[in-house]
Amino acid sequence: MKHILYLVASTLLVIPSPVLDQSNSQSQYLAGNTVEQIVASAELHGRGFPVDPSMPMRMPAIFASAAAAGTSERRCVKAAGQGPVRSGEFVISGELSGFLYPDPRRRGVKIPWSPLHHSSNMELLVRARRVGAAGEYRYIGVTVAHGSREPGQPVPLEEREYFFPSAIEFLHSGTWVVVATQASDWGCFVLTLPDPSGR
Repeated sequence: MKHILYLVASTLLVIPSPVLDQSNSQSQYLAGNTVEQIVASAELHGRGFPVDPSMPMRMPAIFASAAAAGTSERRCVKAAGQGPVRSGEFVISGELSGFLYPDPRRRGVKIPWSPLHHSSNMELLVRARRVGAAGEYRYIGVTVAHGSREPGQPVPLEEREYFFPSAIEFLHSGTWVVVATQASDWGCFVLTLPDPSGR
């Protein structure tokens, strides 16, 4: 079953809405039943995933933030609160422990995904596996945004830092191992989320 998600964000570049495939398909990418087994499977894939050793033309400021927890290594990192949290070539923030504000109209938690090698034309693939459940969930995001200093103020092209705003709908509570990729960028996060209907 596929769900079309409409992203609500102040984006300057909008491409068609992403699709979250929660068809519970079997996968060897995130294999195992326990957190440790799924993390080991994800990190094994991360070690074999292509690496781009070049630095981006503009380093996103969030990668240099002293507040960012985590690691630049390709390891799965526990993420909670509002972040930011780094794993490999990704930094995430937002609603990492579930909804910050109750809103019955919203089903997906808002998590901005910032890849190291960013541009206005990127595609995000998020694979997620809930601990203790079979199957892998996939989310493809193509909506890209860039931050602005003040509302309505244009940002020069050479100063833009692109990221993926998202509202991914995790349909079940529990612990999730989530792997994000964009081109040669890779990151893995362990999220513990409440029941999405229990707000």
